[in-house]
Amino acid sequence: MNLHSQRLSQLTAFRPAAICLIGCFLAGSAAADVILRGTIEGRVIEDNAVIPAGASTILTNTVIKGNLLVRGNARVVSAGSTIEGNVQSDRSALIDIGQSTLVKGNVQALRTRSVFLRTGTTVEGSVQIVESTAPANVHALLVQDTTIKGDLQAEKSSGQIRAIDNDIDGNLQFTENRTGEYAITDNEIKGDLQFSKNKGTGPITGNQVAGNLQSNENTPAPTVSGNVVSGNLEVEDSDGGPGPGPGAPVSGNIGPVTIDDDLTIAGNTTANLKGTIIQGNLILQPGARVVASGIRVEGNVQAGAGASVDLVRSSVVLGDVQGVATTSIQLRGGIRVGGNVQLQSGTGTRGNALLVQDAIVDGNVQAEKSAGPIRVTATRIGGSLQVVENTSGKYDLINNDITGDLQFFKNTGAGKIIGNRVGGNLQSKENTPAPLVRKNTVAGSTELE
Repeated sequence: MNLHSQRLSQLTAFRPAAICLIGCFLAGSAAADVILRGTIEGRVIEDNAVIPAGASTILTNTVIKGNLLVRGNARVVSAGSTIEGNVQSDRSALIDIGQSTLVKGNVQALRTRSVFLRTGTTVEGSVQIVESTAPANVHALLVQDTTIKGDLQAEKSSGQIRAIDNDIDGNLQFTENRTGEYAITDNEIKGDLQFSKNKGTGPITGNQVAGNLQSNENTPAPTVSGNVVSGNLEVEDSDGGPGPGPGAPVSGNIGPVTIDDDLTIAGNTTANLKGTIIQGNLILQPGARVVASGIRVEGNVQAGAGASVDLVRSSVVLGDVQGVATTSIQLRGGIRVGGNVQLQSGTGTRGNALLVQDAIVDGNVQAEKSAGPIRVTATRIGGSLQVVENTSGKYDLINNDITGDLQFFKNTGAGKIIGNRVGGNLQSKENTPAPLVRKNTVAGSTELE
């Protein structure tokens, strides 16, 4: 019953990449630049194109060989066009790029009211907005059904900021934005997802993140759920406190997030898990305590010396639940364990050394050389129930459906073995005192002291 070794990793600090807009572009128009107004369809423009201040332009199936520069209070809508340089905006009213437009450079907007990228658009560089001036009920940035080969960044902006159903090869970084609402949903992100120091509400849900997911110092904390994160996960709770990071030891409240790794609970701390999906092992360092409701662990639950585990409300563990020198292991309220439940040298100093109640265990339930109450009741056990050489009790083995054997050997302390249905043998030997055994249905043999 050796506990597996655990991998410890350091959470990556939140370091959003610098967004270079001021002074990086928006130089004055050169003599060769082409001024565009009105509807432009099917043209090839060999130089930079400029939408002058206050003008409105619609680009349809147009190719711009240089940059597209959008001046103060101007508007541009692009459908099926190609811009071989950058799209650069300063104080303009609207950038709306859609219908499979291709931008081979960056999309950069400074103090621009609204930027839209949608409907099959591809940006081969990065998308960057800074200091948008949109009202709270207007989109400062909407990126939907878009491919971005670089980063998606929004900083110090007001208005609604949303990224929905995109493929992003770099990072998604929203930092110090002022109003929201926000939505970061159903994106595939090959870098990090970083959401820091924003004001306003919104969900971060359903994203596939190959790097880290970090949400820090937001007011209020966003709703984070249903994400698959290959790197570290650091999410503040509703009080702004720390959240989980797979591999690195953590504590505090962890909600309905998906962790694509082991989750390690730091020693001598408490973690409250609710609806969490752990695609590796749940590991408790010495002295750690976990209380979990409705979680799913695709590996094992492994608890070290002085740790305690309390799983309730239909939690699922696909592997084993293993405790060595733990203070308490409790599995109750519709829990399912796909492997074994194994307790060795438990101390019972937090109440029950082992409680398995109203549960399904596909393997064995085993308690050995432990002190404190051991109670297994109203549980369906696919293997055997084995209680051996425990030192104090009391013991309640009541109303279980056991496919294998029920074995109660060399225990000290009062016990009851009542109302069990046993598919194998029932054996009770060398206990002090002998337990109360009655009303059991045994398919095999019964051997009692």
